[in-house]
Amino acid sequence: MSNCGNQEEYKEVKKVQYTNKTNEMLANSVKKAATLGNPNVEPIHLLNALLENNEESIHINLLKNLNVDLNKLRSNVITSLNKLPQASGSSVSTPQLSRNTYQILQ
Repeated sequence: MSNCGNQEEYKEVKKVQYTNKTNEMLANSVKKAATLGNPNVEPIHLLNALLENNEESIHINLLKNLNVDLNKLRSNVITSLNKLPQASGSSVSTPQLSRNTYQILQ
């Protein structure tokens, strides 16, 4: 996936006023990408952050009401995360939003 290469686009995402929970989810997504050495924050990082929330939140309740097997979904997300490109070394920078992630956040 390509980086959100246009800095103006990235600035537009930062201008949007998100809730505290959404900002927390975005921060957790970036942290997860950095921990895994992923150069980009992909939509799967966003889903992972949503699923890591242990509270009885609306999105978790919605998935439960749809009879989604949360353990299986979490396992599939982890598998997908582990398949993403990874970088390592001292020159690795903070992960950037991928174009797909940027589009989701608009």
